[in-house]
Amino acid sequence: MRSDLVRTEATLSRTEARLTAFLHNMAEGILVLDDDYVIAYASEAAATLLRKDVESLHGIRFTDFCRPGTSRRSVEEALRRTGIAGDSQGLRYEVELPSGEYRWHAGSAQHIEIEDDLKGSLLLFHDVTEHVQTEQEHQRDSQYLDYLARFNAMGDMAMAIAHELGQPLAAATNFVAATQHRLAANETNRDELALGLTNARKQLDRVNQIVQSLRDYVTQLEESQQHVDLNEIIEECTYFVDLRANNHDVTVEYCYANTPVRVVCERVLTGQVVLNLCFNAIDEMANRPTDRRGVTVTTRIEDGMGVLSVADTGKGLSHIPDARVFDGAFTDKANGHGIGLALSHRIITRQNGTITARENTPRGAIFEFALPLAQ
Repeated sequence: MRSDLVRTEATLSRTEARLTAFLHNMAEGILVLDDDYVIAYASEAAATLLRKDVESLHGIRFTDFCRPGTSRRSVEEALRRTGIAGDSQGLRYEVELPSGEYRWHAGSAQHIEIEDDLKGSLLLFHDVTEHVQTEQEHQRDSQYLDYLARFNAMGDMAMAIAHELGQPLAAATNFVAATQHRLAANETNRDELALGLTNARKQLDRVNQIVQSLRDYVTQLEESQQHVDLNEIIEECTYFVDLRANNHDVTVEYCYANTPVRVVCERVLTGQVVLNLCFNAIDEMANRPTDRRGVTVTTRIEDGMGVLSVADTGKGLSHIPDARVFDGAFTDKANGHGIGLALSHRIITRQNGTITARENTPRGAIFEFALPLAQ
C-alpha cells in the first residue's frame, strides 16, 4: 500500500514538474479572472507579456491594463458574454504597460468552474503588436494609393478636357467681344446685345459643368465595398473617354452585357482604371491610319466574376519585356511614366480582382480586369 502511495506521489510530482516547465516555456499568457475580472492566477508568460511579476498581478483588475475606450469596452463585453453563455470569445485589445508603452494582444476567453476552487474566466493571450502595426501600415498605404489614383486621374482627365474647355471659352470670348464692339459703336439694339450675352453665358455654363464633373469625379470620397454595375461605371467614364477619342479621331465602341454586371469595388478608383485602359488604347490608336483607329470596350459575366476588357488593334505587346506591363517600370509613351498601369494593377488586386494583358488576334492588345460579383 505504501509503495503504491509513493509511486502515485512520484507520478504527481513528475506531472507537476512537466506542467510547470510547460507553462514556464509557453509563449501564450494564461490568466484566470474572477467574476469581477480580478486576476486570481497568472502564468509566467502572462506576467512577462504584462511586464509585471507574477505575485504582483494577483488582486489586480485585468481590465485596468486595457486601454480606456474601445479596447476596455470590448474586453469587458466579451468576458460578460462568456459568463452568461459559456461560449469561447475571441479577443483583440490594446494594453498599457507599466512603462507607458502600448501593446496589442489577441487571444480567447472561456468561462470555467472547477468545483468550489476556481470559477471565472480563463484568458489565453499572446502579443500581436507587430501584426497590428503591419495592418496599420497597409491601411496607410491604401489611403496613399487612393490619393495617388485620384491625383493620376486629375492629370489624365485634365489633358482630355483641355481641348473641350478651349471651345466654349473661345466661343464665350467671341460673344463678349462682339457685344463690346457693338457697345463701342453705339449700337444699342437691346435684343442683339442680350442675345450675345446670353450665348456667352451658355458657353460659360458649359465650362462650369465640365469643371464640376471633373471635381466631383476626382475628389468624391466613397465606401470601399460598394455594389456597382460595371456598365454604369463605363457610362460615367464615356464623357472623358469620348473627349480623348474625338481629339485623336478614334472610334470607341461600347459593348455592354445584356444584364447588369454588379461587382464589389470602389466606384471612383475602378473608374480610374477604366479611364487609364481606355486612354492607353486611344493613344495607341492615334498612330494608326485614320480608317483603322478603333477601340472596343466590353463587359461580361464569366466564372462568377464581372469582366471588363479594352481592345485595340495597335502593335500589341510583343515589344514589352515579359512581366513588366504592370510593374510601373516600363512605358513606350514619349511623355509617359508607366505609373497608370501599376496603379491600375494595385487597385484591382486590392479589391480581390485580377488584371491581365494579352495579344489581340490578329493585331493589337487586350487589357482586361475581373472583379468578384456582388452577392
